[in-house]
Amino acid sequence: DNTVRLWDVNSGQCLAVVQGFHGLITSITWNPTPNGTYFATGCNDMSVRVWQVI
Repeated sequence: DNTVRLWDVNSGQCLAVVQGFHGLITSITWNPTPNGTYFATGCNDMSVRVWQVI
């Protein structure tokens, strides 16, 4: 459905749904840092986006 969903693995609850992609999401990477937690998505429309988890 061209979305990314963030889940709480302990409760099984969906915490967020990220929308607005213009194609299938083909890759995702997670990066916790001292300054915050980020993830990046790659889409088959050749876009790469970086998101901050709040």
